[in-house]
Amino acid sequence: MQPTSTSSQVTGCTAFIGLTVGAFVFVWLWFSACSEPSKPPQKKAASAEDIRKQPERQAFIDSLVAQQFILRVEKTGSTPRVYVGTAFPGVPFHDKQTFLGVVLAYHETADPNVLGLAIHDGFTGREIGTLTRSWGLRLK
Repeated sequence: MQPTSTSSQVTGCTAFIGLTVGAFVFVWLWFSACSEPSKPPQKKAASAEDIRKQPERQAFIDSLVAQQFILRVEKTGSTPRVYVGTAFPGVPFHDKQTFLGVVLAYHETADPNVLGLAIHDGFTGREIGTLTRSWGLRLK
């Protein structure tokens, strides 16, 4: 008969149980973290300064419309659509981003759920770009 070691068998069994329980806990934590839907960060309400600037922003947007840079803006959910006109192509990129940034600030102040702007060609209706705070102006 061969000698057996009960102590090594118990240690091996304990290690197996420990690893099994550890793996189960890891998988359970991972699935519970993945199953909870992620919520977008809550935006805070507009500041008094932002609200004070709204008439200036509206006047600037009106001047962009008068110059055919923008034809119209449609508020559609969390992404307003800006339809650009004949002056849009001739404006340098940095100025486009600045001008459309005023439109975005106006709509963000009016509705904290606004995520960005969809930029559309005012004549074809085709989407030609987007403007968000995270990515800036992106034209197709």
